[in-house]
Amino acid sequence: MKKNLLYCFCIILLASCGEQQSYTEEKKVIDSVSSQSITPVITNQISSFIPTGYEINDSCKGDLNKDDYTDMILILKHIKEDSLLRDAGQDVIRPLIILVGTPNNEFKFVNRYDSIVYSAMSYIDGAFNSCKIKNGYFSIEQGVMGGPQHWEDIVTFKYDTSKQNWYLYKRGGMHYSQNPSTDENAEAMIQHTHKTKTAKDFGIIPLEKFNINKEE
Repeated sequence: MKKNLLYCFCIILLASCGEQQSYTEEKKVIDSVSSQSITPVITNQISSFIPTGYEINDSCKGDLNKDDYTDMILILKHIKEDSLLRDAGQDVIRPLIILVGTPNNEFKFVNRYDSIVYSAMSYIDGAFNSCKIKNGYFSIEQGVMGGPQHWEDIVTFKYDTSKQNWYLYKRGGMHYSQNPSTDENAEAMIQHTHKTKTAKDFGIIPLEKFNINKEE
């Protein structure tokens, strides 16, 4: 009898461990999908939304407007960006385009925004890192971690269903400065976290009025 009870206990324990491992692995997959940019399949329809002279630099998918359809953000770059930076020494904008999903599994163009993503500048090859979408929110993460520049800037927008538009929800980030310490074990750089600002600080700012180059 004791052997039978011990056997049953072991079976239950193994099943429980299997479920826990499965849950952990599934959570890793979900977290991974929700935090990574996705390279889209470039259909003819998506290509039709890309202005002449530009190509897709990055993209992300998710529900942007809380209608349960898959939407998409495209981050574009000029096809001659490298030569414009090198030869002309001029800043080159990186447009952001919002596409919303429709019931017939196609995308509808919403708008193009030229002041959400930092321009590629002559001294850095763009600061854009990634975009993320989740349940009516989307974030644009930008920053540079090389050479004399070490900083990060994250802006998040929230969809307002009553106004059918996105508004600046919060903005935060950090920068790093050289550590003056002479301790050989000290970190080379010191992190300085910026205060995360919300609508209480900057008021109501619709997506089309936001400018990444302005201190909100």
